[in-house]
Amino acid sequence: MENPIENTENSHDAYSNSKNLTLSNAALTYIKESANWSQFLAILGFIAVAFMVIFAVIMFFAFSSIPGDLGDLPIPSSLFSILYLLLAVLYFFPVWYLYNYSSGVKDAITMNDSAALEEGLKNLKSHHKFMGIMTIIIIGFYILGFLMAILFAGSF
Repeated sequence: MENPIENTENSHDAYSNSKNLTLSNAALTYIKESANWSQFLAILGFIAVAFMVIFAVIMFFAFSSIPGDLGDLPIPSSLFSILYLLLAVLYFFPVWYLYNYSSGVKDAITMNDSAALEEGLKNLKSHHKFMGIMTIIIIGFYILGFLMAILFAGSF
């Protein structure tokens, strides 16, 4: 069976001017399997985002029916549901990138389309970049929390 995907269309890439990238059938099988699992995870991610939005709405109405703020917190209780809704929006983007990766790669293999493969891989790169930046931010929050805990403990 002839290999369906070749890197011959990107003349702007210096690498493709001197060599052609050809994928073996095994590589295509691995990519397609990766796309299938990515699509499964993306669909679960969309379901999780939907549950987060539903939970945020339920929290908003439940907290608004409670007289006063929860235990006289210094912030309004509705802020919790808004924060949860913002987290759902934030979680949506990596799931969207993952879904677009899986769809693009599956289309590329099915239709023998290098442009679809490139678009799918671009979405995979965006997914990884988003997750990497979020990981760096979360590690920063952990470090900041750790330093604040040390300063707080040192003040006693």
